[in-house]
Amino acid sequence: MVVKNIKIMKNTNLFIVLNEETLNTMKGKGGKTAKFHTKEEANMVAAGKLHMWVVVSVNFNHEFLHHTV
Repeated sequence: MVVKNIKIMKNTNLFIVLNEETLNTMKGKGGKTAKFHTKEEANMVAAGKLHMWVVVSVNFNHEFLHHTV
């Protein structure tokens, strides 16, 4: 049996902060969405900058997209 067309998927697993007042993501360097390794880290940074927020887990597999913190 020959297996062809096996695609290796890249995994993205990170956290972002959604500003609940504006419904935009919290921005980091260069005006791009701030990304965090842990939920706790995202909460601590958001607590110092925002009044209302929610931390969102981003986890997906894709052929060529791979976002890092």
